[in-house]
Order: sequence, then C-alpha cells, then structure tokens
Amino acid sequence: MLKQKRLLPILALIIANILWGVSTPLIKVGLQSIPVPIFIATRFFLAALLLMPLARSVWRPLKGSQLLMLALAAVLDITLSVPAVNLGLTKTTASNAGIIWLLMPVLLFLLSVAFLKEKLQLKTFIGIMLALAGSLIIIGKPWHSGDMTSLTGNLLVLLAVFLNAVAIIIIKPLTKLFHHWQITCLYYLIGVIPLVIYASTQLSGWQISKATAHSWMALLACVITSTASNPLFYYALRSKTVQNVSVYQYLDPLAAVVGAWFLLAERPTPLFYLGVAFIAAGVYIVEMRARLLAPKTMK
Repeated sequence: MLKQKRLLPILALIIANILWGVSTPLIKVGLQSIPVPIFIATRFFLAALLLMPLARSVWRPLKGSQLLMLALAAVLDITLSVPAVNLGLTKTTASNAGIIWLLMPVLLFLLSVAFLKEKLQLKTFIGIMLALAGSLIIIGKPWHSGDMTSLTGNLLVLLAVFLNAVAIIIIKPLTKLFHHWQITCLYYLIGVIPLVIYASTQLSGWQISKATAHSWMALLACVITSTASNPLFYYALRSKTVQNVSVYQYLDPLAAVVGAWFLLAERPTPLFYLGVAFIAAGVYIVEMRARLLAPKTMK
C-alpha cells in the first residue's frame, strides 16, 4: 500500500508532463488556421466545463485569502503566461523557446527554497542537471541555427517561464487543502475569463470557415490534454516537493519530439535516445530512496 501511494504521484507526473509535451505540436497545428486568443480561450474554457461536474462532487468552500491566492496564480499562468509563450512562438524559433523553457525546473528549484523553505537537496540538484543535459541533447544546438535575432519572442517566452514558475509556487500550499479537480476547474475558469473577453473582440475579424479540420482536431486534442494534465500535476504536487516535481518537466521536450514525429513528420536524431537516457537518469536520482543515497543538503 505504501509503495502504491508513493508510485501514484510519480505516474501522475509522468503522464501530466507527457501530455504537456504532446500539446506543443498540437498547438502548432491548431494555430495554423485558428487565431491565438480564440484557440487559447476555447481550449481552457471547454476544459473547465468538462471538469466542473468532478469539481462539484468534491467541492469545499474557500476562504477569501485562499481564493485570492488561486486567482493570482490563475492570472499569472493562464491569463498571462500561456498567451505570452504562444505569442512568443510566433516571433522566435521553437528551438529557442525550448531552450529558454528549460530554465523552469532550475527556477522552481530556487523559488521553492526561497519561498516554500524547502531544503536544497543535493540529489535533486544533480538530477535536474542531468535531465537538463538530456533535454539540451534532444533539442540540439539552436544557438547554431542562425536565428537569434528574435529578441521579442525570446523575451516573451522567458516572461512566460517566470510567470508559470511563480504560479506553481503560489498554488502549492492549496494542493494540500483542496482536491485537484476543484483547483484545476477554478484555475481555468478564473484565468480564462479575460481571454474569453479579449477573444470575443477578435471574432469579427476571423472567418470560422477558414479553420481547417486538422486545426479543429488539434484544438479538441488540446482540450482533452488540458482536462487531464493539470489535475494529475496538482495531485502529485500535493504529496511531493516542488523540487521533486520540477525535474519531471524535462519529459516535456521528449514528448514534444515524439509528438512532432507522428503529427508533423519531424523525425528525431540519434542523439534523441542519448538525451532520453540522461533524463531517465536524472529522474531516477531524484526519486532514489534515502537508503540508497543518504539525504544531503547544499549549504
């Protein structure tokens, strides 16, 4: 029973990060004929509606301060971070964006120590660095691509990384008090309201008939991934430290490459498998039992 209780959050993190990674090529397909604000607003609003019956079944009233914390995290992530990264991807290369996003686990590692008073665990730091190396191998060398002039796009992605990391730090204490279905439903609803309002002003300039079947299918797939990924992540975050969950975000580029292989016919290079090995090693070190590696802290 104890082993199962320990493995379930790990499994939830793996699935959540794979779903986030697969969403990357799906978003590229969807945005080919659906405007960014309409795509994002529809994606998260429909996901919130799907989660609403589940959220009602486990509903617990929130205090004013708790609702304020949830609203702040939702605005930082859904309202600001998601549009920033989508807009950034239209102005810079996917490789550049991927490299910048790799700062997320490192940033979470530092913020968790500063604001959540988590200990600096040496094994977690080593695991993050190994997984970071693996992700860099998978993505390749974008600094050799000749396209490093998209400063605006790079800055937007960097801003998105920071906002998303802060949102996770804010939401962490709430995961111990409320069910992951309730948190995700409210998170989406609050964060998407400003996007729905803005998207409604863009409808007059967009002809829905121009949206392709592939884009609609990609949007539907993103709704499904969003409905499942965040509840799984918050379920795991309830019992794990932010440091521990951060290393799993290096599964995103792995899943993105595999998804692009099937959806966009972008075949991975042989170095992809070396990168997978590094990521697996990093995750293993983070999850290594204390009896195999005595807990140490960085001073």
